[in-house]
Amino acid sequence: MNQTNDIRQEVAQAEVHASNLEIMAKDPDNLPNDISREFLKLQKEEILEDLRERIKRKKKSAQEKEITDSNPLNSNREDSALSSSHLDSEPPSFNAEGESTYKRNPSSQADQMDDHEDGSSEDLHLDPALDDFLM
Repeated sequence: MNQTNDIRQEVAQAEVHASNLEIMAKDPDNLPNDISREFLKLQKEEILEDLRERIKRKKKSAQEKEITDSNPLNSNREDSALSSSHLDSEPPSFNAEGESTYKRNPSSQADQMDDHEDGSSEDLHLDPALDDFLM
């Protein structure tokens, strides 16, 4: 199911990219009136702002990765922090029949599925940046 979601997300991103390319290629001189030209200008500005934000996020992510990669002590601290958090959890316990008495967290996302009438399950994780392009 996750692979299907990934494919759908990639398709949606490709459609947004194609739409953005069409908008950026439009010539404002070919538009009928000032309102249309102003709207096109606003659309182009929004697309450029989204691209700038995406570039900033990628640069920040690359810098964080570079810092983490260059300092192996940081990753060791993270690993030990993760390990110690697991040590704090309760050990598994079993009842007299040998069944686990582990109680699952009802709000755990791993246990939640969105069932549809046709019996399929679908869990969509769309990029929040796509919300701006939905009409």
